[in-house]
Amino acid sequence: MSNYHSIATVTATLRDLLHQGLKDDFGSIVITAKPLDVLEKGNASLGLNIFLYQILPNNGYQNFALPNRNSKGEFIKNPIVGLNLNYLLTAYTNEISDTSLQEIQEIQTHQIIAKAMMTLNENPILDRTRILNVRNSIPILSSTLLDDHLETQLESIKFTYNPLSLDEMTKIWSSFFQIHYRLSVSYLATVVLLESQIKTKVLLPVQERNFPLFSSFGRPVIDKIEPQIVEFINNAEVKLIGKYFSGNNNKVLFDNNLLGETKLYTKSENIDTLNVKLPINLKTGIKNVQVFKKVSVDESDNNEDNNISVVPSSPLDKKDKWNSSNIATFVLAPRITTPFSIVELKRGELLPINIEPGVDENQQVRVLLDDREFKIDLPTPTPGLYPLKNLPPIQIPFDLPVTDPLPPGTPNRDPYIIRIQIDGAYSFIKKDNDTSSPTFGKYLPCLKVKE
Repeated sequence: MSNYHSIATVTATLRDLLHQGLKDDFGSIVITAKPLDVLEKGNASLGLNIFLYQILPNNGYQNFALPNRNSKGEFIKNPIVGLNLNYLLTAYTNEISDTSLQEIQEIQTHQIIAKAMMTLNENPILDRTRILNVRNSIPILSSTLLDDHLETQLESIKFTYNPLSLDEMTKIWSSFFQIHYRLSVSYLATVVLLESQIKTKVLLPVQERNFPLFSSFGRPVIDKIEPQIVEFINNAEVKLIGKYFSGNNNKVLFDNNLLGETKLYTKSENIDTLNVKLPINLKTGIKNVQVFKKVSVDESDNNEDNNISVVPSSPLDKKDKWNSSNIATFVLAPRITTPFSIVELKRGELLPINIEPGVDENQQVRVLLDDREFKIDLPTPTPGLYPLKNLPPIQIPFDLPVTDPLPPGTPNRDPYIIRIQIDGAYSFIKKDNDTSSPTFGKYLPCLKVKE
């Protein structure tokens, strides 16, 4: 791990990298690392300046290896701080009297910046050998007492282009008094890890590791439900697929108050499956489902913060404690009980429809004949009326084209498919695949409109 000398080593190594990349094209170019207001003056040389204008904490290392102290306040490990270094690369040429030469040098500053960017793009990571060579060549860094160990730190130093807006660039340059803007680009160096040299307390080695597995680690998780759309029929089931369903203490709740019957638990590799029978009094629409797992007395006593909860209105035994899963959803589709096949009606007649399960007064109900939609106005609630399974009949519109018999020259058209929509859930339509059936090949239920 590196220490506080490493920032200087990063700057020196960056300067060496850019000098090696630019010297063949620009001869005796000068690479400096100075503030913007003291750039070289008074000679005709070209230069590239590396200005470290900002040091920021690295987000990935802000809470790294915490805590650093024990309960007595003593250091048990050396604190580490991760830093990002922001550099401003500025190409410059000094003012000279020869106008023609000055124009050439001004163009060359653009070339210098482009070459510097190309060099960092080709060498985005500081080579460990280069770091060692630079440190050994600079007396102030080569002392054994000052060794920063930068080449051995966990993270390599990486350089990435850091585009600044015009406003950000203006603020940097305007912080210096009476200097003119020069062409500049910003680069970000990550990450420099500074490790404190504080003497830490030596801890005894761990002889035995014991991690008690509390129920919070086995909190049930529902990953998906199959099928996502279920038709309301007797003994209808859904399959809950997830984790931590094991054991005989599972309860499945629908809409936070209806208890589902767990029929079968299976496990394959790391996937748990629960087959659950739907409650008979469940309404159609989008349904919530949640798995609750009973917590043993020992687990609940030893684990005070394991998110144990019980839905207040649920039928779960409140004297017990339960771990709850996430809430998953599926769609329970209504089923048309009558008509179940083809019904024939004249225009103006009424079409009665019976459904399961029954609807209540707060649900939105629509009947669809192909793409024609009819909103159903449910009757005023009276005792014993709801749940309503016999819907108010709809009247066949007089403008609905007939299907039997078809007028001469009219193309054949199939009967109208009858569907029902309740709170966004649509009833299923089924195709008759029985070759011996008179309705073979038809989608059922459906409506023939007669003259």
